[in-house]
Amino acid sequence: MCAANSGFFARERGGADGGKERDVPKQFMRIRDLGHAGALAVLDRARRIRRSPAASPVLSPASASGPAPEASPERFPESATQAASQPPRCLAGKTAALVFETVDESSLALFETAVRRLGGTPRRVASVESRSDGLETPEEIALSHGADILILRACSRSRFERLAADSGVPVLNAGDEAGDPGRVLADLLHVLEREGDFARTRVAWIGEANGVASSWIEAAIYFPFELFMAVPPGREPDRALLGLALQAGAKIFLTYEPHMAIQGAGYVCINDAGGGAPVLTPELAALAAPGAVLLDGRAPGRPEGVSEGDAAGDSLYGLSPAPDRDESRLCLIEALLEWLAA
Repeated sequence: MCAANSGFFARERGGADGGKERDVPKQFMRIRDLGHAGALAVLDRARRIRRSPAASPVLSPASASGPAPEASPERFPESATQAASQPPRCLAGKTAALVFETVDESSLALFETAVRRLGGTPRRVASVESRSDGLETPEEIALSHGADILILRACSRSRFERLAADSGVPVLNAGDEAGDPGRVLADLLHVLEREGDFARTRVAWIGEANGVASSWIEAAIYFPFELFMAVPPGREPDRALLGLALQAGAKIFLTYEPHMAIQGAGYVCINDAGGGAPVLTPELAALAAPGAVLLDGRAPGRPEGVSEGDAAGDSLYGLSPAPDRDESRLCLIEALLEWLAA
């Protein structure tokens, strides 16, 4: 069961001066905020939610008005200890304010659904920059809407940090310029359901190292998959983060040659940002493992930066996207919200 109101806060002890303990709102800015045990627990909880009979099919915005699709059959046997019960109502009586700097109806729908399934009320809130009612500070945004939790997408990392420090409520990062931790964890949930574990999992990253790549590097600290990254010169990942991950034992390999990264990879992430960044070609795609999966596409069936004309149906050069990506994201979002409230 989720905790009551106090679950949204962690206890912070006073310093050397003997100060009193105080309540500090929990936050999820990056995967490292979970810690090793937390990262494993969140992914395990998402997996149990995914397998629960209570988990309903996910509707895309385009099909929301039509009949609900049938739930896909379970692909893995489920033990009694793995079965998830009805989702705990840990957000009952709570309001989650969704502050999205860019309109993303698909992501908004997933977060709203997750909040409602946990008993909460989602409320879309205009960003600081776009408001016209005189409210300027993070505290005013949260308090004016009675928010018990803030969910932010596409805002600056510095602004996220200000909100986390000053709003007085838990803050969840739904993706920003410096990373998309929930998206990467959802992709790993799909990998786990497909493979059973990460022992033989090889992920290829093709393109410049952006914030999503940083989230993959952080994930490699806690989960034992291999991450092969092909980046153009001058577009390497953050040295400090990479060094931290390697020191922690992450299996990360860096190259400037895309064919070396994608060789035998079962999962392929693409970031085609132009400026000489390597792109996916039929020749490169042929080097991936049979049945390799695309994990980094914004639109179904093709990765970011690849035009619709380059995609054939729901696949790209023989690589197919995860068919259950939205369902994995929904279950992961629920698990993260439970973590904030536990």
